[in-house]
Amino acid sequence: MTIPEQILTDAFGTRAPDARVSLVADRRGTALWRVRHGNGDQHALKITTACSDPQGHVDSERLALVEAQLLQALERDGVITGFYHQHGELPDDEGSWLALRWLPGEEADTAFAKLRHTPSDRTAARYAAAMAAAVADLHDNGWRHGDMQEVHFLPHDTGAHLLDFAMAQPPAPAGPRPSPTAARTTSSTPPNWQPADWPPSRPNTWN
Repeated sequence: MTIPEQILTDAFGTRAPDARVSLVADRRGTALWRVRHGNGDQHALKITTACSDPQGHVDSERLALVEAQLLQALERDGVITGFYHQHGELPDDEGSWLALRWLPGEEADTAFAKLRHTPSDRTAARYAAAMAAAVADLHDNGWRHGDMQEVHFLPHDTGAHLLDFAMAQPPAPAGPRPSPTAARTTSSTPPNWQPADWPPSRPNTWN
């Protein structure tokens, strides 16, 4: 799979011509690319397309759009800032894309696997505490991640980042809660919840 040149232009503007891209992962309709710019900046570019794998997401071609909408709401709430960059759709409704700031660290399963060869209880405890703190910060602001997996954590020297917010759930709006039947939709976005209806910004507790 290659990245259409127009997507790089839409995502990065004048920096697109000198961008160097490398494929990081390609699984169940989601391809993740690392984008390096001439000035040293880096971004992640996620492209989501239809998936025929029964274990994949329904409407997987929309996942990047759903995640973009949720990340923008998280930023408005002050929960996660400086992560979202840009998003858009592929030609002919074939899928969607999402550009994000490249974050330091490595997936938790990789980080912990290295400790099997060079054991360090202190490092393992630091990773676990940082991952728990990242989840706690999200919950303290009324949000839920919705898809907790080890590959969605990036432990690093000073903490841990959470990734992949396409299944995230915003704070429940005031009033009657959706019924369980109504909640069974094919979209990852909570039923009938629009960003404008979500609660006002809360204090930023994620540093």
